[in-house]
Amino acid sequence: MNKRLFLYVVALCLMTINASIVFGGAYSIQNIQVQNNGASSSVAKDAALKDARKQAFQAMVQKLVDKKDMDRFENTDDQTVEFLIDSMQIMNEQMGPQSYKAMVSFEFNKQRIEEFFRNKSVQFVVPVHKSIVVLPLLSDGAKTYLFEKENIWMDLWRGHSFNQALMTFVVPNGDLNDMQLLDAEDALIGASEKIAAVAARYQVSAVVVPYVSISIQGRKINVQVDFQEYDAKGIKKNNMIRSHNLTEVAAEVSKQDLLKKLLKISIENIQDFVKAQFGGNQNHNLVYLKVPTKTSDEYCAYIKVLNESGMAQEIQPVELSRNYSVLRVKTLYTLEDLLKFFKERGYNFEISQDVANPYAYEAKPKG
Repeated sequence: MNKRLFLYVVALCLMTINASIVFGGAYSIQNIQVQNNGASSSVAKDAALKDARKQAFQAMVQKLVDKKDMDRFENTDDQTVEFLIDSMQIMNEQMGPQSYKAMVSFEFNKQRIEEFFRNKSVQFVVPVHKSIVVLPLLSDGAKTYLFEKENIWMDLWRGHSFNQALMTFVVPNGDLNDMQLLDAEDALIGASEKIAAVAARYQVSAVVVPYVSISIQGRKINVQVDFQEYDAKGIKKNNMIRSHNLTEVAAEVSKQDLLKKLLKISIENIQDFVKAQFGGNQNHNLVYLKVPTKTSDEYCAYIKVLNESGMAQEIQPVELSRNYSVLRVKTLYTLEDLLKFFKERGYNFEISQDVANPYAYEAKPKG
């Protein structure tokens, strides 16, 4: 491969993967259903898309801003909302003589919306590419279920659309491989090796166990969800995700309906926890990695590991040559944190002795 073609492939690799790192789905609002009537189809369409933009903006505010500040954005004008949107995709469009119906998705401009929130002096989430495995446990008082067919709590998580979620939720397949890795008891007691095996299978940075207990007392049905979080090694972390309890009259609501309410609350509680971790007032670090680029596949492998780590918010090449590249990584973590993640995957970085501009370099390339 000649040098020019090689550099093109390398740049393409970075551009493709980096897009998922920078945005991570956090600036996208997808699948908003709109329907409107008007004097003509064009009038109905204009009104429907205006409504879709408003809905998308409010969903973005809910995703990135703390609850206490959300009402400050209820009356944001249409021109501002349009300015903050980069692109719009219209699907399943249906037009009648005086009607319009469609499903619309939006991509917001990262720089503009972050500047917009800063100008409002509002703390917001600086999105990170965070993926978590969710292991929904259900207890009926007699038995605890995970991958068993009786676990309707698991079914609800699997059937939920996470399009507007701040991070990537991964719900296990529940196939034979999953069942061989761990069972309900393992998830309940927090068996670290088995939880780490699940994290490794799905290549995520954390595992969350939402544990629901159902009890019926007289005419009332009660459901409570508690959470436990683990890192990729299966080590239990200090739990900061809020528990929640719901009680209803059994004759008026089914278990499934009550669990649906609890699912929405659970997702909000997990996202609130992530907002607290990665709020916009936190300081960022710029760290540098010097990696070999003898082949484009080798180069892309480093980018992929950074992506999987969940630690990189932005990646930019500041030097790019035939033999090596220097990557500047924007992160909330330290250089040592990143190197620890690489080391666990067989890479051998060392930190340079340049005190003024420290960077890490691959001393003994993998393989």
